[in-house]
Amino acid sequence: MNPAIIRDARLRRPFRPFFLKAKDGRRFPVLEPEHVLVTHWLLVVVNEADSLSHMYPTEIESLEYADEPILIATLELDEPVERAAEIPFPRE
Repeated sequence: MNPAIIRDARLRRPFRPFFLKAKDGRRFPVLEPEHVLVTHWLLVVVNEADSLSHMYPTEIESLEYADEPILIATLELDEPVERAAEIPFPRE
């Protein structure tokens, strides 16, 4: 995925929580803008247990907003696209 798409989601105001879905099926919730670091070559996500997951931005298949589960971007358009399952987030 283009790192600029992730960066734009991180900088959006007001911030909207989102998921990053990896090509291998893993999903990484980004609940706060400080929970993700993105550069052109590296992506780091803080997990719920305060551990870190790091990967290349090219390993990300899609970005889905948590409050509006619609596919925002994908790398492989030749495969069927499904809507993301709605997953509740804790509200303050």
